[in-house]
Amino acid sequence: MNLDQTAYPEPLATDHLYGHLDMRSTRVSEMVAEGTMPIGDDIRTPGGVRAALPALLIELCTGQFAISLGMIVLSDMTLHLRDRGTDLDAVRGEVRLVRTGRSRVIGVGRLDAVGEPSRVVGYGTVSIAVLGPLDVPLSGPPEVHGRPEKPPPILDAMGMTLRDDGACELAEVHAGVWGPQNRLHGGAQQLMAEAASLAAAGNAVGTDRVVTSDLSVRFIYPAMNGPFVAMPTVVDQSDDDVLCRVDLVDTGNDYRLCSISTIRTQVLH
Repeated sequence: MNLDQTAYPEPLATDHLYGHLDMRSTRVSEMVAEGTMPIGDDIRTPGGVRAALPALLIELCTGQFAISLGMIVLSDMTLHLRDRGTDLDAVRGEVRLVRTGRSRVIGVGRLDAVGEPSRVVGYGTVSIAVLGPLDVPLSGPPEVHGRPEKPPPILDAMGMTLRDDGACELAEVHAGVWGPQNRLHGGAQQLMAEAASLAAAGNAVGTDRVVTSDLSVRFIYPAMNGPFVAMPTVVDQSDDDVLCRVDLVDTGNDYRLCSISTIRTQVLH
């Protein structure tokens, strides 16, 4: 396949992932930040909620401690999803600062159901790298328009497509997936990686009733050019779960490897 000649769909979203999903966060103390996000059918699969998006809420909250330090990018993130969220309307995230310094900010986050704090949805950690002082103001996406009344499926909204082999493709960086220095946002990379792993796991076990239980992403190199492809490999499988590695590459930059994800997918019976 010649990716340069592939006809990619136009993204439907007018806002960045954060705005499209109506994610909100605030810093409540020197050590704690919190936030919320609604859960709708646009971010669910037949197996449950897409774990990459609650993880994004933890990242947004962690960013409250990092944004004033300079140019920042995601370094590593993990999420353990404990609740499939099939009947949830919204989740609340709370992040406690573990470390802050000149080069690194690390937060530990917990997700629970809004109005039901004893219902743990997920637990994760985020590491943000501080690249250096911010010498020039950041440019970025336009003003937030708000979450659509009937949001389309999140992959459609972001212009992401799944191939028959499970790989997830995105043509280029646009307002919905924009990150610092016009690079592909880390949250978009983990969304693509999870979509690819769910598709590959579903193909392997013959059902779409699968859900992510553990998601780990290491960001390696800036994803700048596009098209981008998240390519899954099934590492191991059983009747109950599938383990995938997903490599996200920037095909417009000599197939540069931008992130590596390890994702465990639970098979629902």
